[in-house]
Amino acid sequence: MNFKFAAVVSLVSTIVVGSAFAQKGGEVDARAAMNAPQTRAEAQAKVKALFDRMDADRNGTVTSEEAVANRAARRAEMRNRRFEMLDTNNDGSISKAEFDQTGTIRGGMGRRGAMAGGRGKNRRAGQGGMGRHFDTNGDGTVSETEMTAATMARFDMIDANKDGTVTPEERRTHRQSKMRQR
Repeated sequence: MNFKFAAVVSLVSTIVVGSAFAQKGGEVDARAAMNAPQTRAEAQAKVKALFDRMDADRNGTVTSEEAVANRAARRAEMRNRRFEMLDTNNDGSISKAEFDQTGTIRGGMGRRGAMAGGRGKNRRAGQGGMGRHFDTNGDGTVSETEMTAATMARFDMIDANKDGTVTPEERRTHRQSKMRQR
């Protein structure tokens, strides 16, 4: 399986297990999501929704091309949201005054503000995460069954007390453990 495909598909497990997306005015509130517990059933529902979105031709598998196209669409959506957040007067341009407010605009944009650089450019090759394990039968595509199995294995790994719910504390502990391993 090629690296781009592995990296893109690995985002699914990160998105599903790493956050229980909370809706706020139609926009994802990532901060609220990280502070919300997520049940196994919720994680499975998110895997299904993400798989359905990625399976553009509805044939029951996600190809490399579908995964790359989905990632490009998600990035475009994020760029548009960032722009809309900065363009506070909705004139289609970002003025110096609007840009200067970047440090105070935080809603869903991360700790460093809306214009902070993305993580992707600083990541090392080979950090495809769970994605390289999704295609368990080696056919070059990922089925919903394969995606669900890999994501639920990650969920189970993070669910330290095995109660069927991943809490913010369990997420934090898992993340810190992974950081120490680097």
